[in-house]
Amino acid sequence: MIRKFLFMTVLIFCILFIYKSTLFAAQDKKEVKISGIIQASDWDEDGNVIAVVISVEQEVESEEELMIVTDEYLVFNDETGEKLLELAGESVEVTGQVVTDEDGFKTIYVKKFKVIVEEEY
Repeated sequence: MIRKFLFMTVLIFCILFIYKSTLFAAQDKKEVKISGIIQASDWDEDGNVIAVVISVEQEVESEEELMIVTDEYLVFNDETGEKLLELAGESVEVTGQVVTDEDGFKTIYVKKFKVIVEEEY
């Protein structure tokens, strides 16, 4: 009888933990549109790019000066994200969901993107 009670208690605890984790993860995701430069962040043993980040520069005004702050978004390597591996060095506009982990690192799940072509004058 005690074993059954302990088993049920642990089972309920696990279900609540999973539900709470899923709920908080879903709330943490928000869709954004960012523009930045794709940079390679990891390579395999043959030198092929296997991970990229999007570096986004933003101007931040403080009381005394204007500063440029760079945010980096790790691109999640799903079907759409993997297409960005070949675009290192390119400027892009990306729409997707961003998840920030407990250490403040941002990952973007790319829904769509377009390469930004800058005209030369």
